Order: sequence, then structure tokens, then C-alpha cells
Amino acid sequence: MIWFCLKAEQTVLYMKKFILSLAAILICAGAYAKDTAKVRKSPEEIAAKRSAQLKEKLELTDDQKTKVYASILDKINRKQAIKEKYKGGTDKKSMRMEMKAVEDGFDADMKSILTAEQYTKWQGIKVKQKEKHKEKRGKGPKAKKTGP
Repeated sequence: MIWFCLKAEQTVLYMKKFILSLAAILICAGAYAKDTAKVRKSPEEIAAKRSAQLKEKLELTDDQKTKVYASILDKINRKQAIKEKYKGGTDKKSMRMEMKAVEDGFDADMKSILTAEQYTKWQGIKVKQKEKHKEKRGKGPKAKKTGP
């Protein structure tokens, strides 16, 4: 009988340790998930980063960088408004048409801001980015093919 009581006390002790360990694991997992959550940057931060990259790649003047920043920021804000407008909707064709119009307007702005040489170089950068994006999504020429 005493043996049974000791066994029960040990079982309770092990159960307490198990529950505490499980709680600690869950707390750590929650903290890890919180740390790795993707934090979205503001449109201003995105525009600043992209304009700084273009200043370096295209050797922009300070005046050009300011204009490019404003143009990028306008494009981002207009695209976000379009996404919000069509959120949850099924009319993707209209959304794509509006997005294309924003992109075309942005291209026209860039053409007026940049010199001919810078604009040509920027077009090349855009093509490379599109190819890289397609590869990431598995639609590009270097994408792995699955199946026979």
C-alpha cells in the first residue's frame, strides 16, 4: 500500500514537470512566432529605400532622387488604394487594368525625370527584376520542372 502511494506521488510530480515543460515550450514558441512575424514597412520607408537604390544604380542627382521618391510614393499609395478598392472582389481584370494604368503613369514620370541613358538603364533593371520575380514564383526559365 505504501508503495502505491509513493508511486502516485511520483506520477503527480512527473505530471507537474511535464505540464511546466509544455507551458515553457508554448511560451517560447509564441515568442519566436512574434519575433518572426513580418513587419510591413510604410510607403514612405519603401519609397525611401527604392529611391536610394536607384540613386546609386542610376547615379541620380539630388533633385532627381527627390522627384523619383515622390513618384514612387505616389505609385505605392495609388496601388494600395486600388488593392483596397478590389479587396475580396472577383473583378481581377478591372484591378489589373487600373494597376497597369498606374504603372504606365509611373513609367511616364520616370521618363520625364531621368536622362535617356538613365531611363534605358532603368528599363534594364526592371526587366531583370521581372525575371527574378518569375523565377521566385516558379514561372521563369530557371524554374524547376516537376513531373516526368
